[in-house]
Amino acid sequence: MAPLKSRKYKPKPYGLFLSLAFLIGGCSFRELKVETGFSTEVSTLVQEKCVRCHSGSSAAGGLYDVLDSDSLVANGYISLGDAAGSLFYQKLTEAVPYGDRMPKGGPYLTATEISLVGNWIDSQPVEVSPEVDTELLSDYPEVSFSRDIVPILTSPLTDGARPNTRACVGCHNASSTATPYYMADEFGELSHSLVVQNGTHLRVIPGDPLNSWLCQKVKKYRYAGFTGQRMPNDTNANPVKLTTEQVNQVCHWIKQGALNN
Repeated sequence: MAPLKSRKYKPKPYGLFLSLAFLIGGCSFRELKVETGFSTEVSTLVQEKCVRCHSGSSAAGGLYDVLDSDSLVANGYISLGDAAGSLFYQKLTEAVPYGDRMPKGGPYLTATEISLVGNWIDSQPVEVSPEVDTELLSDYPEVSFSRDIVPILTSPLTDGARPNTRACVGCHNASSTATPYYMADEFGELSHSLVVQNGTHLRVIPGDPLNSWLCQKVKKYRYAGFTGQRMPNDTNANPVKLTTEQVNQVCHWIKQGALNN
């Protein structure tokens, strides 16, 4: 197996103002979706709020590639998985780090629109190699499936202010569109066997968190080969992810053999 490469982006010291304004004209929705990598909702916002000032050689502040999310990442405007640390997000909020809030002169994005941008950024994982993974502790106490894992998978998450409307099993059950990656029956009843394996669809490989879907999809920084958004999936109503402690519990439970304990 080829060694896994780490992927790390460092902001470049451009010191540019990120100005946002209304769009007149522009690309089709499908083109934006393909070219930018943004979610559907964020693509629409970029069309409406950014392109008029931030496209082409005469773009405001030198930010001419606002449609290209990869470029925004590479140039330090977006820090994948970290909206609060991303200038692209910061400049949309009242607490701008410098210069004007965007779109310059308003009207500004609503709280819901700002959340859509922030949730998309937070949902984008960065691939790391096991050698540089600082998210998982090297050693961890024994984890119990019934005591530690079941509550994580069955209880709606909250950070004290923003609750998720559904727990993991609210989507990943036998009657949901999230199949075949389900861990509960059609009534939402979780079982150890469904969490670990359902037919040929492995979600947990006992002893191997590196290649286990359940571990990698809840991590902020995941290993190569796991596509799609970080789980639990982000929507405006469901912005909360697992804490670092919960991620360690899930992944170390798998590392310890994914026991039905």
